[in-house]
Amino acid sequence: MSKVGFPGFGIGDFGINSEIFRIGSFALNWYGLIIAAGFLLAVVYCLPRTKQFAIRQDEFTDMLIFAVPAAIVGARLYYCAFNWGDYKNDLLGIFRVREGGLAIYGAIIGAVLACGVFCWVKRMHAGAVLDLCALGLLIGQAVGRWGNFFNVEVYGKETGLPWRMSVVNGWGVKVGEVHPLFLYEFFWNAAGFLLLHLLSKKRRFNGQLFMLYIAWYGIGRGLMEGLRDETYILRIGDNIAVSQLLAYLSAVAALLLLGYNLIFKQHDPEDIGLWAEKREAFFAEKAKEKESGALEGEEDCKDADTEADTGDIDIDIDIDADTDGAARGEDETAEPEAAPDEQTPEAAPDEEMPEETGDGDGDKA
Repeated sequence: MSKVGFPGFGIGDFGINSEIFRIGSFALNWYGLIIAAGFLLAVVYCLPRTKQFAIRQDEFTDMLIFAVPAAIVGARLYYCAFNWGDYKNDLLGIFRVREGGLAIYGAIIGAVLACGVFCWVKRMHAGAVLDLCALGLLIGQAVGRWGNFFNVEVYGKETGLPWRMSVVNGWGVKVGEVHPLFLYEFFWNAAGFLLLHLLSKKRRFNGQLFMLYIAWYGIGRGLMEGLRDETYILRIGDNIAVSQLLAYLSAVAALLLLGYNLIFKQHDPEDIGLWAEKREAFFAEKAKEKESGALEGEEDCKDADTEADTGDIDIDIDIDADTDGAARGEDETAEPEAAPDEQTPEAAPDEEMPEETGDGDGDKA
């Protein structure tokens, strides 16, 4: 069991167990629970604000379904790539994530790529989505650093500052009194969240908050990497600290983009509102079309049923009419037969009509 203390505040060493409980081979760790809590708090904060960024809540949650796994994969690949010597002869070890080995910059890269692809497919404004995600990232990162505390990791070099932290690792080896870097990053990320939260209501263009996030986090991370214990520094060769280099480069790039957009490029803050209104109008139109299509479908079904019923009646009428017509036709076409007792009388050939006698009065003699 590891031990930590804060001698500058009169707090002696106390034990920290990284596991909450264990059942057989399964263990629930404080680190995982705290990371999950940070993610949940970020989602709880972001969901009610989606409308302000012209994003629908269902779209945001759908995006997370892709972004979160991409962040985990990116964090693992980033760590393994810069510790390739530990995995080149054991490639299956790359998949043993529960043994540790994740890098925050890899997580950010993976999540941003997934978010960009999702926005392209869904025809969403990536800048607006990333602005909202920046706020959530700072919440998650601030809370997540307390997971490092329970793992007794992410500490710096030895120092004599009043807030120094004494560390005894899990093997009983006294590390010394060091910078509590996890605490530095907690306060830095929390301050960054408060800053971006206040500025979020005065955005001039989509993507502004995300640029500020990259700059803010990059500066803080670059400074703290210089205080980090060598055990936790990823290096290229012997001199280049990967995370510190990436932090400073990303911060400079973000500041340049931010300055260009704020100084040289004209942005009307009302454009954000107009874009949001257009998108809401688009969704409203789609909803009307869907509703109209459903109503037309119901009417078509009703018409089809009516036509089917009328057709049955017509068929019955036609069948009856055809039957009656056939019966009448047979009666008209049949020739009548003469009765056997009746014969047509014929005049006798030698017979003459008698002559009349008397006067014209018609008297007889």
